[in-house]
Amino acid sequence: MRSGTLYDFVALKSAIEESLEPWRDRHLDLETEDFQSTPSTGENIVRALWPKIDNRIGQRLVRLRLWETANNRFTLRRT
Repeated sequence: MRSGTLYDFVALKSAIEESLEPWRDRHLDLETEDFQSTPSTGENIVRALWPKIDNRIGQRLVRLRLWETANNRFTLRRT
C-alpha cells in the first residue's frame, strides 16, 4: 500500500541545494570538475547530479528529472 509520502521534503530540498551549491554562479564546463571531460548538456547534468543527491538521501533516489524547456526534459531512473 502506498502512503503518498516519498521522502521528507525538507531533507530532499536540502540535499538538492547542497548538491547544486558547488555549481552556483560558475561556468559548468570551465569552472567545475564534473564537466571538464564532458559538456554540461541536460543529459550530463542529470547524470552528474544523481550520485550527489542520492548519496545525501541514503541511496533512495528513484527518479531524477531535469526540465530544460517546457518540451525538453531529461530523466534518469533507478533500475
